[in-house]
Amino acid sequence: MAAGGLDLGATPAYDHAQSQEEWSKFLTRCLSSRLDPDTFDTYVALLYSKYPLPPEVIADICLKPQPTNHESLDPRIPRYIQILSQRKLIDTPSILKALYKYSTSHAQAQKTASGNVPPDNSEDKVPLRWGSSYAAEEVIFYRITKAVGLGTGIKGGSDALEICKLMAKWMTLFTSASAAFAQDVMGQLQSPQSRDEMEAARAAFVMLLLGICENQTVLNALSRPFAKDARRALSESLASFVPSILQSASQIASRLELFRTETLASFEPADKKKDATNPGIDDLLESTMALDNFVVPELPTVNSRAGLYIYLNAAVRGPPDYGSTT
Repeated sequence: MAAGGLDLGATPAYDHAQSQEEWSKFLTRCLSSRLDPDTFDTYVALLYSKYPLPPEVIADICLKPQPTNHESLDPRIPRYIQILSQRKLIDTPSILKALYKYSTSHAQAQKTASGNVPPDNSEDKVPLRWGSSYAAEEVIFYRITKAVGLGTGIKGGSDALEICKLMAKWMTLFTSASAAFAQDVMGQLQSPQSRDEMEAARAAFVMLLLGICENQTVLNALSRPFAKDARRALSESLASFVPSILQSASQIASRLELFRTETLASFEPADKKKDATNPGIDDLLESTMALDNFVVPELPTVNSRAGLYIYLNAAVRGPPDYGSTT
């Protein structure tokens, strides 16, 4: 396989432990020396030729907090991630997985749920997470959205289904984080800045979610019989996530609900005898509210970056032709 001119097809097997150590040291040096992206691009090709690693391992090394810095991602990381993606050393699933693993939203939800901030010395039970990852998530979500739109963000059917399952996990996470901010009315546990940053990151995520749900490769993959787990995960997560964005993104919320109640439902087998072996999805689709039952408010005045992104996207994009996918 070629990646940015680098022939990776005949690469011999290396010890992953040593390779991970070399990649970690390399990234640390790049950040400490403020290495510019062009030079990083040159060096990373040489590093991979000597110390190859799977995409999810490389993405994890780049996106995980460090003992010396677990407050926020270095501003250079999103640009490095873009270069690694262009060289096909990492991919969309690996980025979404690592970003999710270390997201601030986990800690934000736990703060309000428990009433206090959990101690940082619990790394042996849960991974060390970023104190503020929302700014980096916003940038990375928009760049993945652009890649999906250009046709380079999703490689094929199996890639699409893995992305759908990860997006379902992200929806659940954002729903929990939004509920945590809503409960903290007085701002005792969360700062207004954190709330604004979360909403901006969620707005970028909504753009990505819409792009994935309307992507032809994704629709083709979801229509396959073996994609029932991915369909179920998307449907259940959308049912709880869509109501949380009705006020800020009503038009997109309507399109996502249409995707859930009509497009995903149309992919289920028509034979009720087959459905009887897996009745959960039927119960879900029949019991949840239909699109017609949603009261969609007027779009509010755009007074935030997140609102502006969503308003502009809704204004320039028309509804998809779902009929051509069935």
